[in-house]
Amino acid sequence: MLDDLSVIERLDTILRDSTEKQRGIADYILSNLRQCSYASARDLASRCGVDGSTIVRFGQRLGFERYSDFRESLRTAYLGSLEPIDLLQEQSHIPSTDIVKTTLQQDLRLVSRTDQHGAPYSRHRLRRARRYRSHIEPPAELSGA
Repeated sequence: MLDDLSVIERLDTILRDSTEKQRGIADYILSNLRQCSYASARDLASRCGVDGSTIVRFGQRLGFERYSDFRESLRTAYLGSLEPIDLLQEQSHIPSTDIVKTTLQQDLRLVSRTDQHGAPYSRHRLRRARRYRSHIEPPAELSGA
């Protein structure tokens, strides 16, 4: 029955019909999905106030053969719940306001480097990148520069 459900749906099922300890574990995971999706069984057990073997058995009860499969499913659910900009921020550790600017600056550096080596198509790319930059950067009088 549980095999056809997502990990979040499986955890919701545990919340409805399980022991108090299992409900506590499920509730903690659902409330702290980000941290749990990267935690070891020992770390998660410590946070839930149970033994590591209890966490492993909990994952098995949900239909996962190994804890690593359970954790990967949690991570997939967590990353799947993010908006694209949040996902970029999560994976790159760049503040969301700087992602576009940082990406464009990296592209300009790469294109400029290519241009210095005389690639025939690089001048066109450099002009296009500079044109895009002018659309996203505020005018100098507004930026305080």
